[in-house]
Amino acid sequence: MKPAEPSRSKGPEAAPGRVDLERLVRERAVVRGELGLPRLAARDARVLEGTVVHYEVAGHTDEQGRPAVSLRLDGRLVVACDRCAGRLELPLSDAADFFLVPAGTDVERLAIDVEEEAEPLAASKAFDVAALAEDELILALPISPRHEEACAPPARGDGPQDGAGGGAGDRRRPFAGLQRLLRPESGNSPDD
Repeated sequence: MKPAEPSRSKGPEAAPGRVDLERLVRERAVVRGELGLPRLAARDARVLEGTVVHYEVAGHTDEQGRPAVSLRLDGRLVVACDRCAGRLELPLSDAADFFLVPAGTDVERLAIDVEEEAEPLAASKAFDVAALAEDELILALPISPRHEEACAPPARGDGPQDGAGGGAGDRRRPFAGLQRLLRPESGNSPDD
């Protein structure tokens, strides 16, 4: 799946895939796009083929009169179950709000208000909205995804790393030859 370029219902484009956030707020514009698997899998190996995530970033003014943007994520996540390693599909519906602070502001030094749900976001003339959506998606991923119904861990010898053998007699022993290498044989001793 190839990552789609952000589409605009209306609004500013500073450079391909980048948006002027202040103009987005001023014009109350909306930017939409899709996060593709290659980009997501590069950030988090838990994301598997079949994942489809759409995002929408809308500019507005918040209740406190500050310039703000709202992010909405919708789609389907496909990850590996931590218990059985099988394919697990999860619906995704997440939202986050941000208020803009002047460009150059060190947002990490801003006072934190625990009651505040919106997070600060430095205004930029060329902001990568797909990267913001990606970051929020990574935060939305479950820490240990598992099937709701009971599932069992893969049986020993069934994993792809266990080789081609299938029976109990075909069990791989990666250190089987180590003892032979550690015992000096006649003619192989370093003292000979």
